Amino acid sequence: MEVPDDYLLAMVAIHECINTCPQDAHYIVTATWNRVLVNHGGYGNLKAQLLSSEFKGLIDQNFYFDSKNPKHLKCLKLARKAMRQESSFKAIGWYSKGANPQFVSLVSSRVVKTKGTCHVFWK
Repeated sequence: MEVPDDYLLAMVAIHECINTCPQDAHYIVTATWNRVLVNHGGYGNLKAQLLSSEFKGLIDQNFYFDSKNPKHLKCLKLARKAMRQESSFKAIGWYSKGANPQFVSLVSSRVVKTKGTCHVFWK
């Protein structure tokens, strides 16, 4: 069964931050959807983006959606909002603080300033 894009986006936020940094969920779903809109890396649609090497390790046993969990439902709402392009946030990626220094240096000039987030976002 094919998983709809809004649920895939929600699962990215759930996997990446919902329990440790819920304030980042909006940024994560928006950045992920922005990657699709600009075809970042030439991967194409959302599923192809998530299966690319840039998301290595994302899809595992913790990549799921629970329709009874209020946090998961909130992520689904955020995903749908991102897909409607209601945000001016232009980032297309993120990294956790303490990430690989080589990668950080590659995107450091493209960092998007955010307040109170656990991740660093870049465009």
